[in-house]
Amino acid sequence: MFQFRSRGGAFVPLAVRSRLGILGFLPMLDETPGRHELASARSFTEHYRGARCLFVHLGTVDRDLGRDARVVPLSHLV
Repeated sequence: MFQFRSRGGAFVPLAVRSRLGILGFLPMLDETPGRHELASARSFTEHYRGARCLFVHLGTVDRDLGRDARVVPLSHLV
């Protein structure tokens, strides 16, 4: 487990590395990631090739944002 921070301000507060790869978790208040969250995820996946990001929120929306990112409700992870 680790955090990702870049000099440019990108921040992924929780990341997990396993033999299957690297997964970053970005908590959100809204069900739609904002510009800063999207930029942080993009920086993370560029730095760690093959990594993926989950935007986690308390709502009900579950949607794919491409090959590297997905929006998921917290209830789907518990």
